[in-house]
Parts: sequence; structure tokens; C-alpha cells
Amino acid sequence: MRPQKTERFLILSEARTGSTMLRRMLNSHPGICCHGEIFAIEIWGLQGYVGADDQVDLNDPRYQEAKRLRENDPARFLREAVWPAGPPPVGAKILYNDLEDPKWRAAYDAVRADRDIRIVHLSRENRLKRLISQTAMNQGHRYIAYETHSIRLRPNGRPEAVPKQNESPVRLTLNPKECLEDFRRVEEAENRIRRAFQGHPVFEATYEKIVDPSTRQLEKLQEFLDVRPCELRSGTLKVHSDNVRDILENLEELQAFFQGTPYERFFV
Repeated sequence: MRPQKTERFLILSEARTGSTMLRRMLNSHPGICCHGEIFAIEIWGLQGYVGADDQVDLNDPRYQEAKRLRENDPARFLREAVWPAGPPPVGAKILYNDLEDPKWRAAYDAVRADRDIRIVHLSRENRLKRLISQTAMNQGHRYIAYETHSIRLRPNGRPEAVPKQNESPVRLTLNPKECLEDFRRVEEAENRIRRAFQGHPVFEATYEKIVDPSTRQLEKLQEFLDVRPCELRSGTLKVHSDNVRDILENLEELQAFFQGTPYERFFV
């Protein structure tokens, strides 16, 4: 049975599906509090512990205490640091890899058992563009861009802020078989998450529909969270070209490999 009012929610997604954009959009609503990646290496975007554009002071004693709590008792971390962060609805985003990491098993079990937690399941219809974004990020390119600075991942996986600067266009060569493996892996993960949380109230969202106002998906999502719909803004900028021809060095090879498959439409 659906709870009368939304108290808690989670955004669950694969990496590079627009989850940061969506989370920041929801946070721009005056009646919603939404944390960032609460089970990443650093707790990126933990509300109450961040400055402008989600920058975290890793030396802040309060932040260190919250992180110790997470490491020692992830389910208690949810109860004491995540959900009480503001008036409801309060949410956070968790990527599949973090959600299913055995290290956070207690939190995963707690969320699955609590069917009052609403799930915003976010995916990206264009699996190629998700993979391009993931590959570029893994190669050291920025993965979040703001007006004044960008965020990159250090080699150890920790995020760092860097000044806004011109960056050479991303050019990539993708292995066709590895592309296919990634597409199938993500599809399997999406279906696994759907099965795991089928007893929860679930809102299925896609990056493409979020950025297309004609779908009214943002308005429907706000209604799902029991808040009055209003205009939402993310404050982030697009990182890479939206045209795969600008990025893929071996586009013709990929087009030939995927011809006649359900994925060929991604390579036009």
C-alpha cells in the first residue's frame, strides 16, 4: 500500500544516466531535500555538509564523523544522517555498483525491507551515450560541469574540483564487442534492480524524458513525491558533444557491427 505522504525516496541508477542532474533539479525544489551519492568513496553531496555546488570539506570533523558512522553501521547512517537531514521528502541517489556492494549490505537490506521508501529508477535510453560518458570519465575527463568549475575523478576514485577551463573535445575508439557487453550488462542490472524493488512504489524515469519538457516527466515525478510541481533547475552544464560523430573515431566500424541489432539506432 502506498504511504499517505512521501517521507523518504531514493534515486537508483547506473552511472552516467543523468542522476546528478536529476538530483540537483529535485534539490532546487523548495520542498525537497536530496543528497548525492551517499555510498560513493566520499559522501558526495551530503546535505548539511557541503558548500556551493556540492563541494565537500573532507577535513570537516562533522563530515568525518558522518563517514565513520557510514563505515561502521551503514543502516544506522541512513537512519541518523541521511533521512533526518531536512523536512520530508528526503532522498538520496545510489548507483547500482554502490547499492550492490557487499560492504553496504546492511543498508541495502534495510532499504529493501522498508517498503515506505519510494524508488525513482533512472535509466538512459541511449546506451551508447551512457557508455561514451562513462569511458570519457574513466579517462580523466570532467564528469560534472558548473558555471565556475568542473569535477573530475582522481586516479583513486575521489572527486576533485578544478577551475573552469577550455577542454579539448573528447575523441574515443570503442571496441564493438565491449560495447555490446556493456549494453547487455546495464540492461541486466536495470532488470535486477526492478525485481529487487518491485514491492516499493516506483517511478520509472529516463534521462531523455527528463530533458524533454513535452513529456512532463519532471512534473509527474514531483507529483509522485507529493510536492507541488514547480520549475526545476540543475545548475550543471552539458559536458560532451551530443553528436556521436564528433566523438567516435571508429563510428563506421561500430555501425557495421551493430547493423540489424536493436542497438543500431544509437550509431547514426
